[in-house]
Amino acid sequence: MVEINPAELEVTSAGPSLPPTTGRRLVGNVASLSVAAAITKVVSFVSQLVVARLLGPAALGALAVALSLVSLCNVFTDGGLTNYSLREIVRHPSRRARLISATLILQVALSLTGMAAMGLIAATAHWNGQTGLLIAAISPALLFSALSLGYVLQSVEMMGALALARVVGALATALASVLLVALTRQAIWVVIATSAGVLGSDMVIYRSLRRRIPLSFVRVPIRTLRQVSRHGVPFLISGILFTIPVVYDTVTINVLLGARAAGLYNAAWQLSFTALTVAMLVVDAAYPELVRRWQRGAPELKKLLELMVALIARFSLPVTIGIFFCANSVVQVIFGRGFSDSAGILRVLIWLVPLSFLTVVLLQALMAANGQRYALRVNTIVVTANLALCPIAAKQFGSVGVAWAVVVTYGLQLSFYGLLTRSRHICNLHWVLLREVPYAGFPVLFCLAGSRAEFGRTPPAIALLTALGVVLAEITMQRPTLRLAAALYHRPAPPESGRHRHR
Repeated sequence: MVEINPAELEVTSAGPSLPPTTGRRLVGNVASLSVAAAITKVVSFVSQLVVARLLGPAALGALAVALSLVSLCNVFTDGGLTNYSLREIVRHPSRRARLISATLILQVALSLTGMAAMGLIAATAHWNGQTGLLIAAISPALLFSALSLGYVLQSVEMMGALALARVVGALATALASVLLVALTRQAIWVVIATSAGVLGSDMVIYRSLRRRIPLSFVRVPIRTLRQVSRHGVPFLISGILFTIPVVYDTVTINVLLGARAAGLYNAAWQLSFTALTVAMLVVDAAYPELVRRWQRGAPELKKLLELMVALIARFSLPVTIGIFFCANSVVQVIFGRGFSDSAGILRVLIWLVPLSFLTVVLLQALMAANGQRYALRVNTIVVTANLALCPIAAKQFGSVGVAWAVVVTYGLQLSFYGLLTRSRHICNLHWVLLREVPYAGFPVLFCLAGSRAEFGRTPPAIALLTALGVVLAEITMQRPTLRLAAALYHRPAPPESGRHRHR
């Protein structure tokens, strides 16, 4: 039986605490991935902005559909094996070579099947503009994704190498996209550059692994392949059900309302769904620790997970509120006046910042705690609701109605995950969020007051008012974030010698 130190499980009025050593390691992992995410997001966002201005809403809508479909197909071709193999490598490092070999064989076979399926979809469906051609051209990205060993880097917590690989992939994609689209005004070069970026990232990952750890591929019997694929099925289905709402809304708008409407919607989507990128890097950094915490006991996992939920709420809610109040300015400055109709959509979709962030983190915690089958039931309910709501909302209320449907389904999913984590004694989501209400309430009050005055309607003024609200919340809550940061970087004094101790 694992002995747990009661002192490490202390929860104060400011929220759960964390041992400094573990905290510093997690902060280091998150910092490495955060720097990479910041670089890749800036590079990707700038390239998307340039491409959007060069191609216009209609071409951007067709491109968004192709990228959304390849993301969905990538979940199928992953087979749920990445999450399963990652978890098992953390638990059983001695099985690493066999797990890597089995995962690679299965994912390559699945990716080839996915490429054939995407070619069939591109050729047979009635798409607007060049959508069919873009879908066919981006299909090789599935094979290159299957060749990635990024989950191995994550399992051994080589986050610096993983961060470098992501930066290389983003830079290759962005530079090639901007240059080729500027020369040709053709969207097809964006999808070709996307595949090239994935391949470049694969090469960096492989070189990093060869230098740092013994990397070998072994023969895998058919029985092992069947066993690994069977264990990956719950992860696969949960991944599919989690991804469908991400891509289904854009495809629905493209089919029912046209490519231009899909482009306007996608502009707001890019701004609001940045949170998912940040959420994934936090999960990448913390997932091995989540698995180890579950092995040591539910109280250990609960302590870390509730701390993550509290920090996510403190940072994501003020950002959401600030962008909500200056949506018009944000859209026009970033995308231009041609995308001004995206502002109303953005005011709705921006609430995905906290919702998607918390949903991803809770889902991965459930996976770490062997709760993938329970998450599967929740995802089935949520996706069924999403499939039914989006077409109805599109016909009745247009793109804004679809945005509301997506936000409602994500809120429903998060609520169910909260109930699941509470039943498994690994997180009391609703109580933790209730405790963080001041970080949303004070910024809202400041921004509402500022909107009634002339000085509080510009983006800089709204940002200042939001920051003041966060400062007031931090003071009211007795500075929990500052005290946590101080505790993480506090290094205890060396122990006294025996002679001094007995004096």
